[in-house]
Amino acid sequence: DLHLLYHLTLVPFTSAFGMMAGIRIATITSIGLLTLACFIMLRALKVRGAFAFTLLLVGSASFFFRVNLAKSQGFAFIVLFLGLLALFRRSRTGLFLAAVFAVWMSNHWPVLGLAVLMYAGMHVGTTILGAPRQWRAILRSAWEALALLVSAATGFAAGFIVHPYFPGNLAVARQQIWEIAVVGARAGVNSGLEWAPLSASELFHAIGFFAPLAFAALIGIVVLAATLIRSEDTADRDRLARAGTMTMLALAFVMLSLRSQRHLEFAIPLLMLMCAFGMQPIIDACWPPRIQIGWRRPGIIRRSLASFLLAIVTIGFAVGVGISIPPQRAHFQNGYSATHLRDTAEWIRAHASPNAINFHASWSDFPFLFLNSAASATIIPG
Repeated sequence: DLHLLYHLTLVPFTSAFGMMAGIRIATITSIGLLTLACFIMLRALKVRGAFAFTLLLVGSASFFFRVNLAKSQGFAFIVLFLGLLALFRRSRTGLFLAAVFAVWMSNHWPVLGLAVLMYAGMHVGTTILGAPRQWRAILRSAWEALALLVSAATGFAAGFIVHPYFPGNLAVARQQIWEIAVVGARAGVNSGLEWAPLSASELFHAIGFFAPLAFAALIGIVVLAATLIRSEDTADRDRLARAGTMTMLALAFVMLSLRSQRHLEFAIPLLMLMCAFGMQPIIDACWPPRIQIGWRRPGIIRRSLASFLLAIVTIGFAVGVGISIPPQRAHFQNGYSATHLRDTAEWIRAHASPNAINFHASWSDFPFLFLNSAASATIIPG
């Protein structure tokens, strides 16, 4: 059970509300909590525009679709965001705990592992870039990077070992992460439609408004690097290390999305973090921190600018909602009905023995068979 902690998390929801209602309420709760975790992470790291970037994330249709599935994605992203917060604060204890919970929650833990690996390299690299002759600072950054790597590796190992399914969980994790997620169809694994590749146009459509923002973030990262070389400020090193880490990770998952659309669920939040960290110099240039834009302080220009920006955001969301609702309504009207495969499930209950294992040939059939015949065991051949 690679989703052990997720299944334990579902217990109070299903106990209180029943199976179907419980998992729906748990999914909605996870979306609210991951939104809060994302906002807390950005605010704790002093990212300007944290609320706006959080809205951009939940406003992405591709990401919102993935986290609305009855899977562990929502709770897994909560662990990921808190793990990134511990990583960027260089908290070894927090990173160790995040690694343990990431392994227990789902098979998404390699994303946190890649982030730790990339940040360790960026932390040392930005120190060398900002202080090329300060060997003591470079050695200290190398020691901090090594300590983070050891903390994360120890946490991942503890998560697998302190587990009721150890050591069998290692073999399943290898199949799910390497053979399906990385190698894919070449390993001869029937991985389903969600692992199908995307074309470049489909990828661009799925990323949406993050494409121009990512380009602006790349410009901001160049500005951060130039500022660091000129100032040799420790705060600038941290800002560049965070932005560089998220950029490498986001671009890697964007490329992986061309091989499998499943990777979009990681590419989009990582692109958001890339934009949030990379666009800080642009935000500081356009809206210096000493100028407060809003209604709390007097000022015709500030008030008008804030009102204009609020109107643009409101109109943008209204247009997006107007475009998105009709196809979603058509999907529900023309899709499967709630009685789909009900007769089949009733036939199975009437003719199959209670302990029988029923094989079926389509991933899409399982939810309907389970809904109408939850007492039967159904499985699709791999």
